[in-house]
Amino acid sequence: MARPWTFHVVNLYHGKSKEEHAAQHGNHVQTSLTDDESGYPVVEGMGVVYYAYEDKAYVKGNKGDGQLIPTPPVLKQIAAELL
Repeated sequence: MARPWTFHVVNLYHGKSKEEHAAQHGNHVQTSLTDDESGYPVVEGMGVVYYAYEDKAYVKGNKGDGQLIPTPPVLKQIAAELL
C-alpha cells in the first residue's frame, strides 16, 4: 500500500558508524553495492532510484523525470530487510 508523504528511497551511506547512520537515517543494512554521485545504488552500471513502498525503480532521474525500469532483485532484497 502506498503511503502518502512517505517515500522510502534506498540511498547508500559510507564512512559512518552504524550508530551514527541509524541516528540520522533510521534503518540500515550492509551491502556491497556502490553508489553514484547522488548516493543512489549502482546496479548494472546505472544509478537506480528505488521507491520501496511503490516497488518502482528509475534510472536517469527519479519518478518525476526518470525512466521506469524493472526493479533489480538486489534492491527488493534490501528493501525486504529494511521494512
